[in-house]
Amino acid sequence: RDLHYPLRRQRQMCIRDSSVIDALGNIGSRNTIQSLIDLLREANPMLAEPACRAILKIGERNKINVFNDYADVLLTPVLESIAGESNAEYSDLLAFQINLNPSRAVLKSLFSKSEHIPSALLVTMINQVKGEASLLKEIQLATENPDDWVSYTAIEALSDFSPDEAAPILLQLLDKERETTVIAAIKTSVKMKLDAAKPKLESLSKADSEDIKALATDALKLM
Repeated sequence: RDLHYPLRRQRQMCIRDSSVIDALGNIGSRNTIQSLIDLLREANPMLAEPACRAILKIGERNKINVFNDYADVLLTPVLESIAGESNAEYSDLLAFQINLNPSRAVLKSLFSKSEHIPSALLVTMINQVKGEASLLKEIQLATENPDDWVSYTAIEALSDFSPDEAAPILLQLLDKERETTVIAAIKTSVKMKLDAAKPKLESLSKADSEDIKALATDALKLM
């Protein structure tokens, strides 16, 4: 017989209240993570969001990457929470975890909900890709994000990939009508010394936009 069962059962019953779960997150003891993970495994939709938030708070306080340790249980409710109402505190907690070098699989899962993720968090995610080939598609999609900050960051991130990987994407971006996209693509092409971009830059040096024309002309001198 499990002599610890009554105590464990009592603890599990206690954390079935969202206010208690919030308190556990604020206390920040890493010893409570497993109990909160067990609660998530029960798939109670009313408690999933507070349990996720509590776990993320504990991870922040103890500087531990809870995503990498509990991705199989934590990612689905976290992604569902992201898709809900925007929450600044929740976004900050997620950003902290992302800055702890999450696995590529974790990043790929987060990118799958990019349309629901705040721009600041997306930028943090993009900066963690660091040329990982398995995430090139996610970066390419981010270059088309309607937020200029996100798209510009994604285009800059292409410089971390190999020229063979980045060139086809940059050449397409140089043909876009969106001025911020073209500017970022020119700068990234120069940074990568991308010879394949020279014909596009020659054309852009005759563009109607004075900013594009000047930038493309200077870029050709630096290539």
